[in-house]
Amino acid sequence: AARSVVEHYRISSHKVHVVPPGSNLHLNRDGSFHPSLAGPLAPVRLGFIGKDWGRKNLQFVLQIADILDARRVPVEVAAAGFDPKTGPRHRLMKAVGFIDKSREMQKFMRFVRAYHFTCLFSNAEAFGMSNRESLQLGVPVLARNVGGISDAIPRGCGHLFDRSAQPGDVADMIQSYVREPDRYWALREAVVGKNHDFTWATAVRKLQAIWSGSDQYAYSMMKTYA
Repeated sequence: AARSVVEHYRISSHKVHVVPPGSNLHLNRDGSFHPSLAGPLAPVRLGFIGKDWGRKNLQFVLQIADILDARRVPVEVAAAGFDPKTGPRHRLMKAVGFIDKSREMQKFMRFVRAYHFTCLFSNAEAFGMSNRESLQLGVPVLARNVGGISDAIPRGCGHLFDRSAQPGDVADMIQSYVREPDRYWALREAVVGKNHDFTWATAVRKLQAIWSGSDQYAYSMMKTYA
């Protein structure tokens, strides 16, 4: 959106500012999560969140799981957000349906924190709030660089794949972490260290800085938009 305003509508890049939104979670003061720096990824748990499982490309995630399984890498897909009766079925997937965060916030957080990676390989996506929620909970993200997905994922918080990436490419990367679990837990610890960056409180502080005259978040100053 910022790029369009500047390049198509010719608004000065100094007048356009970018502030990604916070996640839709409500954590208490001790709500941060500190993972254990030990333990194998067995099975490696690939998370999926979304009602529109077709557009969000759940089938791509299932193909990744199939490849890992064929390589004898223990894997499971944990999915939420859609009705299991109308969504796809797969022997490596456990679908739990819709979790109402307004009533079952703790259940939702436990479910996401059990992932090793949240996966979003959408065919089209404006932003991808599930990525923001996962990062606040300390879970790295694997995603396709489509639409606004990259805006939600700062560097060092997961892996973005090109549109041309195949399920086998993603499986290769996941398998490298399975072989070196310490490297995975180091990644997860890095994400945990940034969890406050994904809150609405941080978004509001950035807006207040802009209103006070700061150009820190101006389009002209930014190399990335996350």
